[in-house]
Amino acid sequence: MYVSFALGQSALGIGLGNLWLLLLVPVACAVVQIAAIRHEEAYLERKFGDSYRDYKKSVRRWL
Repeated sequence: MYVSFALGQSALGIGLGNLWLLLLVPVACAVVQIAAIRHEEAYLERKFGDSYRDYKKSVRRWL
């Protein structure tokens, strides 16, 4: 989901010829990492415990 957001923003920047949108992709990814992913992972660890921690070891965060 988050990768598609970053790719969509990149595609929009390229399609519109807007350099600012492209430059904001890393900033947006950092905000998503801090504001969403960290909180989601903490919640899932509390809810599912070791099962989620094991799952997290077997998959990549962004893909």
